[in-house]
Amino acid sequence: MVLPEGEVEVLARLGRMITGWNGVEHTARSLLMWQCNHPNVAALTSEMTSTAMRDALLAIAKVIPREEVSEHLQHFAKALDLAREHRNYYAHGVKAVVFMPELQKHVGVVQHYTARQNLAEDFDIATAENLATIAKHCFELSAYGLAIMSRYGRGGSTKAARKAWPSWPEKPTPLWRLLKSRRTEARRPRRRRASRA
Repeated sequence: MVLPEGEVEVLARLGRMITGWNGVEHTARSLLMWQCNHPNVAALTSEMTSTAMRDALLAIAKVIPREEVSEHLQHFAKALDLAREHRNYYAHGVKAVVFMPELQKHVGVVQHYTARQNLAEDFDIATAENLATIAKHCFELSAYGLAIMSRYGRGGSTKAARKAWPSWPEKPTPLWRLLKSRRTEARRPRRRRASRA
């Protein structure tokens, strides 16, 4: 069976986003092993979730004597958390890829259920562009984490490290803000009641 080109593109971008996220998790583990500097830390970090790694990086950042390294680890940890939010939203939410006539392209159909307050169902779409943006952030975040280790003492010469030193990656927009703005745009304007004279 041959898939339509648009569907293949959405699925490829989804796969690239997941691959990028896997790199971010690996980099977070490497940062923790680098900071703890003990061979047994690998056994501990292999069972840690990304949320636990974020918390551990933030905790370590509080006790590091070098302020510059502390700031970089905090920035990485916060960006890791936002990337996780987006990755989970799309990786666990895309249920199908369909052609959307209104947009004249294939999109992923995102569907989530939540019961935190009341049972609610959330629908959204994942375009190839959305997925590419998150993938790009993940790959940049991995490079950033590796550059922190290279710059501050894990392998490589100082000259090589300076050449590889990237600018701080921007954190993606928090997902709740993104969804809130989409819902606001989708709302129909309310009709005002005529005032009685």
